[in-house]
Amino acid sequence: MNVKTFTYKRKGGGYYLDEMFGAEMDGHIQSLLSQGWEPMNSASDAGHVRVGKTLGLAVLTGGLSLFFGASRTAEKITLTFRKA
Repeated sequence: MNVKTFTYKRKGGGYYLDEMFGAEMDGHIQSLLSQGWEPMNSASDAGHVRVGKTLGLAVLTGGLSLFFGASRTAEKITLTFRKA
């Protein structure tokens, strides 16, 4: 049995393979399914707030940046596939 794990990172409005010039998640999954791979496991990470950057921007903009939300790290989805 072969096992592969892929991590997709949120960029803009979608999720992309966590590589330079990575494929869009939905298209990549369709490609894997058509090759006979089966989903085995999934995990997600909503990211975390970067307090230092959030406070630094708030100081530089006189607090205005706080109205636009905190600075966060990228959200990630990790999927594991298997092929018998």
